[in-house]
Parts: sequence; C-alpha cells; structure tokens
Amino acid sequence: MDLRPVIVMTGATNGMGRLAALDLARRGARLGVVARGRPKAVPSPSGSLRRDTPR
Repeated sequence: MDLRPVIVMTGATNGMGRLAALDLARRGARLGVVARGRPKAVPSPSGSLRRDTPR
C-alpha cells in the first residue's frame, strides 16, 4: 500500500498547471487531476504524465 499523500490539482490540463503537475510527478508525487468537463479530462493529462516521468 502506498502511504504517500495524494495531491489533487485543478488546472493541470494545460499551461502553468500542467507544468506544475509534471514537476510534481517527476518528484514522485501522487496526483489526482480535476478538470471542468469531460473534453478537458479525456485524454487525461495523467496519460502524458506517465509518459513524461521516469518510473
């Protein structure tokens, strides 16, 4: 079980919020991304965060 806290972010689908989400993910944070509507969320940035961050 992963006991790290989850950071819930709004505005992480583009711009500065996306850059902040990428930075946090690279540092090993667990992220939950909230979008205003389905078109903003799908495809979700978590897919690209997974591609852009090392495991």
